[in-house]
Amino acid sequence: MTGLEMPETEPVYIAGTVSEAEAVEALFAEQQIEYEVRPAEFRNVISLGAVFVGVSFRVLRGQASYCRFILADRGFKKGIVDSDQE
Repeated sequence: MTGLEMPETEPVYIAGTVSEAEAVEALFAEQQIEYEVRPAEFRNVISLGAVFVGVSFRVLRGQASYCRFILADRGFKKGIVDSDQE
């Protein structure tokens, strides 16, 4: 990797509310996981599949599986982005 290349990241979670995003941020801070956030669309089943904008949490590709595990372990299951959903 040259000095200009960015490390590859992968989406692991989409938060649909501010409080959910803050909770994920707190978890990642506690676990000392570096992440970036980007806007992301998601569908809400309750709203008949309406599309909303949330926040996508992206981590280094090598940490993605671990991050999904700790998110699920802490109860953040509905927003987990599977590796095949990228």
